[in-house]
Amino acid sequence: MGRATGASLQGPLDEDRVVALHDAPEERYSLGDLLWHASLHEARHGAQVALLLRVLGQEPPALDFYFFLKAKGGQGEVL
Repeated sequence: MGRATGASLQGPLDEDRVVALHDAPEERYSLGDLLWHASLHEARHGAQVALLLRVLGQEPPALDFYFFLKAKGGQGEVL
């Protein structure tokens, strides 16, 4: 992550903030909509990978980020 990107992610997120895409500056989207898009896009690809593995006769691993964090020894935070 670039320094400018990291700096822009500090503090509370304004989901209504409208931004331009770096590869299509004429297009503008809210950060909230882009976050929804990224989440749904990832879920679709995860399902595609799981289906492909099942077609090949394999049991797909747990693909949730939660399980990745847990495998790394993450304990989470009590809020």
